[in-house]
Amino acid sequence: MVAAQQTPTFNNSIAPIAVYENVTKEAMGVISFLKYISTNRAVRSASIHATEALNEHGARMYMRRDVYESISAVYQNKKEMAQLQTEDRRLVDKTIQLFHNCGHGLEQGKAEIFNQITFRLNELESLHRRNMVEMVNNMWFTPMELDGLPEAFFEGRLMRTSKRGTQLMVTTDSPDYGDVMQYARNSETRKQMMFAYNIRCKENISILQETVDLRRKRAQLFGYRSHAAFMLRSQMAQTPDVALTTLSRAKDAVAENHKIRINTLAKLKRKHMDAARVPYTGFFDWDLSYYGRIFSQATYSYDTEEIMKYFPVPHVIRSILKIFQRMLGLQIFKLNCADEDTWHPDVEVFEVCEADDEAKLVGYFYVDLYKREGKYNSITQFPICDGYTNPDGTRQVPVSALMANFPPKSPDPAKPTLLSHGSVKTLMHEIGHVFHHLCARTKWSVLHYGQLERDFVETPSKMLEQWCWQPRILQKISAHYITGHPLPEEKAERVIEVSRYNTQSTYMDNMFLGLYDMAIHDSSSQIDVLQTFVTMSREIQLSNTAGHYGWPTRLGNIAHLMSGYDARYYSYVWSEVHSVDMFATRFAQEGLENPETGLDYRREILQPGAGRPAHIGLERFLGRKPNTTAFTKQLNAHK
Repeated sequence: MVAAQQTPTFNNSIAPIAVYENVTKEAMGVISFLKYISTNRAVRSASIHATEALNEHGARMYMRRDVYESISAVYQNKKEMAQLQTEDRRLVDKTIQLFHNCGHGLEQGKAEIFNQITFRLNELESLHRRNMVEMVNNMWFTPMELDGLPEAFFEGRLMRTSKRGTQLMVTTDSPDYGDVMQYARNSETRKQMMFAYNIRCKENISILQETVDLRRKRAQLFGYRSHAAFMLRSQMAQTPDVALTTLSRAKDAVAENHKIRINTLAKLKRKHMDAARVPYTGFFDWDLSYYGRIFSQATYSYDTEEIMKYFPVPHVIRSILKIFQRMLGLQIFKLNCADEDTWHPDVEVFEVCEADDEAKLVGYFYVDLYKREGKYNSITQFPICDGYTNPDGTRQVPVSALMANFPPKSPDPAKPTLLSHGSVKTLMHEIGHVFHHLCARTKWSVLHYGQLERDFVETPSKMLEQWCWQPRILQKISAHYITGHPLPEEKAERVIEVSRYNTQSTYMDNMFLGLYDMAIHDSSSQIDVLQTFVTMSREIQLSNTAGHYGWPTRLGNIAHLMSGYDARYYSYVWSEVHSVDMFATRFAQEGLENPETGLDYRREILQPGAGRPAHIGLERFLGRKPNTTAFTKQLNAHK
């Protein structure tokens, strides 16, 4: 229909494609979601194959020359473009960009090469994703080898008997991996655990190498020097130089803090070894989390297990939702659903409405927090269905899912799963994504959430993390699982102080991966992805194991490089800069739960979705252009 138009217009050429996307994206979201949640491997496999087939079908439309010519005619019609509403004009811009990304505008010879590259890239990304979903690398340790782990770690754990005696199964997923690295007194246990974690999906390294080579070649077909230059033209940063400038500004402070931290913890380890009359052989990567915890306990009188008792999962979720429903002008209702209405009995469903009129439905979200076989092994948010306006004016509301991999839910309500402050912060971050997805309100589903600038999509969720650094908020979302008492103010302040110190590792990791991602994707010639990772690990992260003695890197485990963050991993640091700026400028000054500020935030940051350039809402909310002042101040305050 679109290709047959004699006189292409927005209504007969652009709108029909967008309506088609409304319907197909809705079905695609549900089908694709199954591979992350189903306990049935056959269903997960079917979901992967169906998703690949649907992606291929959708890609074929964007490969059609006749359809592109109709779209291009609308784009070049300046008179009609000037008369379109902002979101419709944005839709035309994004649609023509999607067609250009599919090779249109290239001469015939280059177009054929582009098609071959694109087909192979789709295969590689699918293979990488399948390896990540299906990876299993469990370890078996004796109770003695796990000495130091909290009692709760051992509850319900699979056991076996071997020549070494009774052994317990430990997965390399979170939170098992993090718990062992923080608590296991046995250095060899931590070393084996890190080795097992790093070696997962090692086949993905060669996949990444081929992918990076093909991405560079594809970008150069369009006349760009690198894949990064090609990808960033549609981002807030616009160019690799701008993104690298932000990373470089953060690097000096983060690297200095990291070096101080390493030296401090190495001295602590040496002191422990001397006291135990054990020779000190050095400070290794698998020592960082363990001695970081020991240092926190010694310096701040901080007991992680004791603090966790104040953060039972059910209370934390309820309390966070209460805070943000008030701030954003929403009402949130938990629905009573039968088991057959969800994919697992542990799953909860929530309905979201406007605070001033509960008849005005905003959307729905699922909460699936507990670990089980076959489930996606991390904490994240999935946009199952985007919102859009139907041709008859009715509204399809968005549907989102909050997923986590917390320890299995106890059948005893008196023994809820408990969270560390770090897990609470991560939970807050992902709930930030949920609210962004639900509060976006666009006419077209393609502009609801998926087409957001990648270097903006983390900003709202990073912004909501800021509430985890406020003592009063921590007290609100805490309740001792036995007494029900909130976290005492003194302890809340101590939690924040310790977490600020430990967050330096997160800053370092995000900065390192941002620089690494840019190094492999901003090169105009072939680059060895593994050797570059090893070299940068040594130089930036001060790793003394990377590349030594056959020690594997974690490069095969980094999903972001193959799932939409290629050349855009800098987004985490970029978003942190903007989120701290927004919080310091508005919420810290006007009130953490100020509903007027919250509604302003919802209107300017969340509601537009991808319906307009992200910098517009950011500048309107701030009342100026963003800057790095607040972020730099925060880094320097926690050296």
